[in-house]
Amino acid sequence: GGWAPPAGGGGACVCAGGFYGDGLTCVACPSGETSSAGSVSAAACQAPPSTYKIDMAVRMGGTKASFNATMQDRFVSAVTQASPAAESASITSITENAARRGDAASRRLLATSLDIVLVILYADLAAAEQAAQQDLTEGRLNEALSREGVGEVLVISPPTVNHVSVQGGQETPAPEGFMSLNVWAIGVATALIVLLAFIALYCCVVRRRAVSQRGASEWDKRREIEAMGQDMESPSASTRPMLSQTPTADSTGGRSLLSSFMMRGGGAYGE
Repeated sequence: GGWAPPAGGGGACVCAGGFYGDGLTCVACPSGETSSAGSVSAAACQAPPSTYKIDMAVRMGGTKASFNATMQDRFVSAVTQASPAAESASITSITENAARRGDAASRRLLATSLDIVLVILYADLAAAEQAAQQDLTEGRLNEALSREGVGEVLVISPPTVNHVSVQGGQETPAPEGFMSLNVWAIGVATALIVLLAFIALYCCVVRRRAVSQRGASEWDKRREIEAMGQDMESPSASTRPMLSQTPTADSTGGRSLLSSFMMRGGGAYGE
């Protein structure tokens, strides 16, 4: 397998695209690589060229009849003017629809509108991401469309960057799991912002709780000090009798002792 008929119908057979050989046998290129027909060495096997595309959709007033081939060419030219880094731009579908009740986007245009799906190709990821963020905005597109004499548009599906491999002139989706670096960076930044906000909230709650507990402790100490002061100014009932008993009970006992002493002394002197 892997043979291709010779050009012009004569001469030796050559290897088909994706193969290489010496005219006797053909060997398939490694997985993920391809070659042109007639390749004779493994060096001819190369990875297919890669590119990046932006998918987006816009809405503009008009009908399919009014949006003829000439207007479509002007439309595509305006898109490439708005995004100079674009390798090419093309319209993949045009859908005509009538304005529905409550459809504010359509009411801003005409009663009948067109939904236009676009594909714009770029050579590298950086150019595609910059175009998605800065070039293909509604304002930039409408400026370029105005210069081409085409009506204004509304972006109904924002620019999305996708990776594609080009093989034999056809685009095939890139392997699953590819994610734009810009989307990844936005996700990480969002997660960090949420984490910092949570930490700040937690610290605020802890601080307010500490202040509240400190205030309650100081209040308890003040109450305790005030209570001790009141106790010192007003002696208790158990202390009052001890202070008032000195002139009464002691005076009575003193008189008894004095009488006894005088009686004994008087007897002694009389003898």
